[in-house]
Amino acid sequence: PTPTPFPTPTRTPFATPTETPVPKPTPTPVAMPTRTPFPTPTPTPTPSPATPVRASDIVNFNLESFTVSVGTKVTWTNKDAAQHTSTSGVSDNKDGIWDSPILRQNEMYSFTFNQPGSFPYWCTVHPFMVGTVTVEP
Repeated sequence: PTPTPFPTPTRTPFATPTETPVPKPTPTPVAMPTRTPFPTPTPTPTPSPATPVRASDIVNFNLESFTVSVGTKVTWTNKDAAQHTSTSGVSDNKDGIWDSPILRQNEMYSFTFNQPGSFPYWCTVHPFMVGTVTVEP
């Protein structure tokens, strides 16, 4: 009989265990809370009281006499074809409180009365045209 060859044991190389480096965890930055700026509040303006207005038409060579309250703005409008003024004082004597320029037809002049009192006025073009503004507190 022929001898059956036995396999010769061979060494199988084994991998030598090596340490696999484990990466160290990188610290995750922690978000720090930030303050959200609040918008600066815009102050709400306090509405000022509306200035009272009084219209006075110069018509047919007549100036009006009327009464208003302190703080009233009076606007004279020349409705005549002739030129006129609204001038404080008495005929031929301006007192300097107000003095409109010469107003042509449909032109206007305004004055605000801030003091109580009785204020005569006249037209420098036609001194016979007179009126009075009475201002009450």
